[in-house]
Amino acid sequence: MRIRRARPTDIPALERLEHELYTEDLVDADEWAYHLANPAHEVWLYEDGRGLLADLLLTARAASTNLRIEGIAVAKRAQGKGYGKRLIDQAKRRAKARGKARITLEVRRDNARAVKVYRDAGFRIVGSLPGYYEDGGDAVRMLYPLRGSSAFG
Repeated sequence: MRIRRARPTDIPALERLEHELYTEDLVDADEWAYHLANPAHEVWLYEDGRGLLADLLLTARAASTNLRIEGIAVAKRAQGKGYGKRLIDQAKRRAKARGKARITLEVRRDNARAVKVYRDAGFRIVGSLPGYYEDGGDAVRMLYPLRGSSAFG
């Protein structure tokens, strides 16, 4: 098992994972290609000998002090085994490597499992986003400070 940076040849596996887990707000092949080509974006994979277990999509714009977790997806066969936490740890390493002050993300308010994973990883809720998702679902904004920073921005 290993974490590695995604390549264009991984797009079909990334799409399959999206379709396994979600029915709305799906990232399609063109969007994955955009993320892989954009230097402000990073796509990381956690894989084993049988294929993709999980993915992590990050955005780190040069002018921002934030690294943003756009999404973490964990295959059903791999859920509850710590792969999401390992990808959060990868996001922390990447934020430090890029000199960012904090990591931010949004997650569905009603996704108690994901909120708990992020809280257990040191994130805290700093805001609410009513109607954030395509289906009208609410989100919470979460933050993880690095370099002693606690401000959101």
